[in-house]
Amino acid sequence: MKILILDIETAPLLGHVWYPWGDNVNPNQLVHDSFMLTWAAKWYGESEILTDQITPAEAKKQDDKRIAKSLGKLIEEADALVAHNLDKFDLPKINTRILFHGLEPLPPVTQIDTLKLAKKAFKVTYNRLDYLGEFLGVGEKLSVDFQLWRDAYMGSQDAIDEMRAYNAQDVVLLERVFLRLLPYVRSMQRLVDPVEEEDHACPTCGGRRLVRRGYYRTKVSNFVRYQCKECKRYSRARRSERAKLSVTPL
Repeated sequence: MKILILDIETAPLLGHVWYPWGDNVNPNQLVHDSFMLTWAAKWYGESEILTDQITPAEAKKQDDKRIAKSLGKLIEEADALVAHNLDKFDLPKINTRILFHGLEPLPPVTQIDTLKLAKKAFKVTYNRLDYLGEFLGVGEKLSVDFQLWRDAYMGSQDAIDEMRAYNAQDVVLLERVFLRLLPYVRSMQRLVDPVEEEDHACPTCGGRRLVRRGYYRTKVSNFVRYQCKECKRYSRARRSERAKLSVTPL
């Protein structure tokens, strides 16, 4: 299974407002919609960081068609996507830009949202990627402020380059956080395709060093439960063992 870990950086909306707080921006107040400034991605388990960014000329035209197309081509190769807030931000935003430019629609892929994983399985004080990275001791985001987004929007080459580096670091951090969450979350999709010839392998990392840890029991069957010595994640056998019949006295 090919798993793509990704993150995008987008330009802010540009519009006219009456008040700095609580002003509802109507469509006729909007000067220009948001667009992508950069994207960064890596294949799960590989070291190379893949990136693309708009040029200064494209930024001044708010034209992200070229990088939306390059990202779409990359996603076409993936079986699954991993991102932080993937379901509510990254994927809808990518789809929006692809729709706007009339590009080929993305194929259906498995979606793994690390924000949802963190919220569902834990009670960390904050679920932002940078806080999770610091909390888990696996790294942090690069330190930037809003001026970077403003300068990139205006077409500064230095700002766009810095945005690309910031974006790439987010992907590195995202994978580290994802790997730390994996052993603890439940109902995770299979990340490794099963090999029919093999008896059992870890569905997360493909490891063969499995330790038997009791049973996973359903109403009708028992499945041997394993823990992977490599990634620490639990899994169960694909085939059940018939439960022994027992009689409970009345």
